[in-house]
Amino acid sequence: MKEIYMAMRVVDMPAAPVPCEMSKCAECGADVWLSRALTKYWRRMKVLCTVCALKKVEEDPEHCTGVVTSEAMKELVEYEQSRKVQKL
Repeated sequence: MKEIYMAMRVVDMPAAPVPCEMSKCAECGADVWLSRALTKYWRRMKVLCTVCALKKVEEDPEHCTGVVTSEAMKELVEYEQSRKVQKL
């Protein structure tokens, strides 16, 4: 199985919440956000938008594995803290 990097589409998230670069989905060509903090991952993977990535999972769920890196988790925590979201 080839690794893919699932990226948010710009149309779904017009402003990036963290420092990002804009790129294109390898399948449909949609503009997507690529986190600068995760460059070492997406540079070596096929970049797919969320719509195309989810289609791949639906086509062959047995061969799909999701991974969230520690860098991605750190970005999520920083983003949530910046929004002052209280934990439940």
